Amino acid sequence: RLRDRAFVYFSNPPLTPYPSVEHPTILGVGIIILNAGNMPARSIMVQYACPDAPSSDKTIDPFRLAHWERAEVGNVIGPKNNFQLQACQIPIATVAAAHWSKDAKGAPKEPEREIFYVVQVTYLDGFSDEQRVTQMSRNFWFDEQNNFSLGFRGPHNCSDDDCPKEK
Repeated sequence: RLRDRAFVYFSNPPLTPYPSVEHPTILGVGIIILNAGNMPARSIMVQYACPDAPSSDKTIDPFRLAHWERAEVGNVIGPKNNFQLQACQIPIATVAAAHWSKDAKGAPKEPEREIFYVVQVTYLDGFSDEQRVTQMSRNFWFDEQNNFSLGFRGPHNCSDDDCPKEK
C-alpha cells in the first residue's frame, strides 16, 4: 500500500518577472505540484502565500505570517503526473527591499526585508479517507552581488506525519 499510494510534493517554484525582464513591476511566483505515487491523489486543496518580514528577525515561522490564498485546482492529480499553478505576485519594491544595497560610503548593507514562499496541499491518497498533507516553506536569498537562490525555512518542509501538528 505504501508503495502504491499517492504521494504529492512540490518542486522549486518558477519565477517570472512581469511584464518584462528589463522593466518588471511584479515578480510572479508559481507552484509546481507532483504526484509520485501509483494512485490518483483525490480531494486536492492547495494553499499558498508569499509573506515578507523584517530581515532582522531570524526566528520567524513563515507559516505563521501567511495570509493564505487558495489555488484553483482540479479535484484529482493522476499517478506520476504534475502541473503548474500561478501563485503569488510580489511587488518589485518588496523584492528590492530584500536585495543587498550599499550605504552612503559604498559599504554593503544587508537587506531590510526577507521574502518567503509557503505552500501546502491536502489530499486523499487512494487507500484511506485520512487526509494527507505536504508543506513547503522557502525563503528568497540574495547575495551581495544580488544573485538569487532559495533556502529552506522552518519546520514546514515535510509530508504526512512529519509535518508539525497545529496547536
